[in-house]
Amino acid sequence: MNFMMRRTIWAFRIYLVLPYELVLRIIITEFKTYLDLNESWFLMPFRQIFKNSTIRTDRTSILNSKNKCYKGFPYSDNKDFQKWLNIHYPKPVQKKRICVSGSLSSPPTCSFIMPLYKPDVEYLLICIESILEQSSDDWELCIYTDGVPNLNILKILEAYAFLDFRIKFKVGKVREHISKASNQAIKMTKGKYVALIDQDDFIPPHAVEKVIEYISENTNTDFIYTDEAKIDDNGNLSLPFFKPDWSPDYLTSIMYVCHMLVFRNAFLQELGGFRIGFEGAQDWDLALRASERTNKIGHIQDILYYWRKHPASKAMEGCSTKPYAHENAKKAITESLQRKEEFGVVKTAPFTDNNGFVVDYKIMIPGKICILIPFRDKPLLLDNCLNSISRTVLDLDFEIILIDNSSTDPKTFKVMEKWRIFFGNFLKVFKVECEFNYSIIHNKVISKLSGKYLLFLNNDTEIISKDWLYSLIKYAQKKRIGAVGAKLLYSDKTIIQHAGVIMGLGGGAAHAYRMSDKNTNDYFYRSKVVNNFSCVTAACLMCKYEDFIRVGGFNEDFSHNYNDVDLCLKFLEEGLYNVFLPHVEVVHHESKTRGDDLASNASDKVKERYNKEYQLLRKIWPKYVKEDPYYNKNLSKNSVKFEINNSNE
Repeated sequence: MNFMMRRTIWAFRIYLVLPYELVLRIIITEFKTYLDLNESWFLMPFRQIFKNSTIRTDRTSILNSKNKCYKGFPYSDNKDFQKWLNIHYPKPVQKKRICVSGSLSSPPTCSFIMPLYKPDVEYLLICIESILEQSSDDWELCIYTDGVPNLNILKILEAYAFLDFRIKFKVGKVREHISKASNQAIKMTKGKYVALIDQDDFIPPHAVEKVIEYISENTNTDFIYTDEAKIDDNGNLSLPFFKPDWSPDYLTSIMYVCHMLVFRNAFLQELGGFRIGFEGAQDWDLALRASERTNKIGHIQDILYYWRKHPASKAMEGCSTKPYAHENAKKAITESLQRKEEFGVVKTAPFTDNNGFVVDYKIMIPGKICILIPFRDKPLLLDNCLNSISRTVLDLDFEIILIDNSSTDPKTFKVMEKWRIFFGNFLKVFKVECEFNYSIIHNKVISKLSGKYLLFLNNDTEIISKDWLYSLIKYAQKKRIGAVGAKLLYSDKTIIQHAGVIMGLGGGAAHAYRMSDKNTNDYFYRSKVVNNFSCVTAACLMCKYEDFIRVGGFNEDFSHNYNDVDLCLKFLEEGLYNVFLPHVEVVHHESKTRGDDLASNASDKVKERYNKEYQLLRKIWPKYVKEDPYYNKNLSKNSVKFEINNSNE
């Protein structure tokens, strides 16, 4: 009996414990037959094609009718996401290549590691098949079982390893939990890069190809993350997460990089792999430690991972399904801060369903805060602004700098005198006599100041958060931080006016979540947790004095609009991060001082001035107008609510 026939008989011998689709695949492969069939989007529905086959199994088909979407193109009940899938999801590949024997001429680029513990058979098969059906064959799959699996699972692993030599598995003798099991799987890898995949998830057919393409263009990358989405037991795809580029403050708030994570193998070895004692948050801990050791972090703006939602998975309700995961995540963040000497207390962030955190940092670099408030008359607005400041905690070193830009109303002078008496030496008035130019009047005054921190504050604002100065300086003190911004609300205190600035919206820049309820079900907590944006508004913005001077201050060509955007982008160019703080709330009676340049009743002169500054922004900063690093290209530039971009661009 020749070798091929013996292997075929072996395949028949185990068919009773395997889904017959897999048995057929083994048989077909052994006879080196390749079927030119229209496969499903990630698992060929053999039982449909071979429904009259004489080969049968006593087991119920693993891929039962509830997974009906697996038989065709991916399905989502979110219409916008379905449109995106129709455009971007790779079409089924007509032929597949199975590597039956032999060895790779060189190590694979991508090694998948899969720690395995009591897997659902259906989910496991789907996961492995999704790797087998990759458009690129430059991969290997290394499976380590966390303890001895049952006979059925063992036979499935044996069959897949028999089917394709790129699939390897080892059986753990005892239960070691996910961190140790993952480290054992890492030891099996030969690839230059290691990708993490869970036993119940799957990847689309172009995942490996996209990763390799990115690596070939960014050869020094140590750490890559991709976009992701969820899948439920009915095969419905949902919750696409189109992520920002590297955002260190977002990672301290939520585990936004999550799936799929890919590490350069040598770098992963340097990190020591996963740490014991962080189970449930072991990947978050790994990402934090990686970010402390490298800035060569890449992001692929495409969904290359589908995370399964089921009751035992964090994909369903996050850390609330596994309380120990929440505590271990808190521990991982705390230890990361200690290693970076950014000391603070990690707390659960409100309004995040127990999935997010906020850090109450210790003030390590105190210094005088100069609160700059420009105004021209409007005494009631100025009075309200100063009154709101007086009601906050003011035991830090601060001074209020009132910039009087040609006021003439006697009531204004009375307000100034009233608050001069109240604040005493903590309040100073600077007169700047010129036509209004926000940039000029600030640059002139700042050149005469000696504070360590600058806090730009509009006169048409009212402070809500009592500890606002503390919160702002705790972030502004960091060397890596440029601008720190607050959440601005309209007068009713329930509607958002500003939750960060997104470049490219409307062709220029626009405020995230403008006109949305502050309790809105937002996009992965972008308005509810501390995270990074390209820009924040100077209606309430703190930065370091030395940073402001180093980048040249405000560009005086932006007299009314985009001066804050330009400043923030200059910080970005310096390698600094700008950060939005949702817990610092400020009412902004927007444009009450000088009107709205975009109002329908604005004069032709005002409209012309706005258009000039709009065009100047586009001319100076075309890179950011085209692509905001903190706003994924798969999100619409026609919406401030992080809606999906369904264009072909």
